[in-house]
Amino acid sequence: GTLFPNFYMRALDATGISGDLLSHPDLEGDLDAALVQPGAFITLQMLQDVFLTKPRDEWLDILIEADVPCGPVRSREEWFAGETVAANPTRAALRHDKLGAVTMPGVSVKLGGTPALAPRLSRTAASAPPRTASSQPPSPDPRTAPLAGVRILDLGNVIAAPYAATILASFGADVIKVEGPEGDPFRNPPTFHSYNRGKRGLALDLKRADAREVFLEMVAKADVVLDNFRYGVRERLGVTYAELKKVNPRIITLSVTGYGADVVRQALPAFDPLLQAESGLQAAQGGDGEPVMHAIPVNDVTTAAMSTFAIVAALFARARTGEGQEISTSLAETSVVAQIGEFTSYAGGPAH
Repeated sequence: GTLFPNFYMRALDATGISGDLLSHPDLEGDLDAALVQPGAFITLQMLQDVFLTKPRDEWLDILIEADVPCGPVRSREEWFAGETVAANPTRAALRHDKLGAVTMPGVSVKLGGTPALAPRLSRTAASAPPRTASSQPPSPDPRTAPLAGVRILDLGNVIAAPYAATILASFGADVIKVEGPEGDPFRNPPTFHSYNRGKRGLALDLKRADAREVFLEMVAKADVVLDNFRYGVRERLGVTYAELKKVNPRIITLSVTGYGADVVRQALPAFDPLLQAESGLQAAQGGDGEPVMHAIPVNDVTTAAMSTFAIVAALFARARTGEGQEISTSLAETSVVAQIGEFTSYAGGPAH
């Protein structure tokens, strides 16, 4: 991780190639030339050769002793089972009534005064794991969690909206996932439980007038309704902000679409891989070769994070003004946020 010259120079000294670089005819005794092409290629070749002379762990010890940022290449499994994740701690061991032991990330943000709730799977599909004093800290009181008393109705499918509700549930919100009779199409993968943990569930066919009446009764006692319906679906189901506000003037709604205000494309379906392709992420991943899709749903997770922040901000604003509001975002908008560094440019700046 020698991203800056001072660290790079330490690495050259620690590996013992500084002298060879200084004597290299193409560098003419200038170590600074080793940081840029064509000198950087010469340096790279020397580093590759010298790293083959000792085992990895020995090199790590040498580089760490020299205060060089470094670490081994690990698999996801190694990292998640390792000491750093355990020490924070951000690994949760849960039990599912059908799948058995389930390990997944816990809550990654620690609040000293009002801690988040201990991770839990969906209440209808899991039983609590046994706790011991040595391995599990006591669970914080749900009544004192930061979002205790906040009720959220989650109409979302797949990841972008549902995961936002899951994050809010981790901090004490009472989240009810409302699905049509056919269920969330994402229910098949085991990761469904990761993206939807900590919620209660209810099946309602909002195309039916009687089911919609039940939903509006729930809205009257709720704080937030979020969805990621395709453009126009909220209108057809009668669950727009304007309709819900009639029932609950303090309601906050958040709607995620694919292309937002792009009137030409707003009715089109959109998914994370599609926005990866359109936003340039796949081309960047592929470099000079074919485009490569990032296996992590970058746009979905970024959308969930931004949606979570927007909902908390709206709750804070309502506490001051007494007014609810409508929030909207899209995968297209958050695809830009996810690559904010790459989309930042200036005259004479580097090409992305």
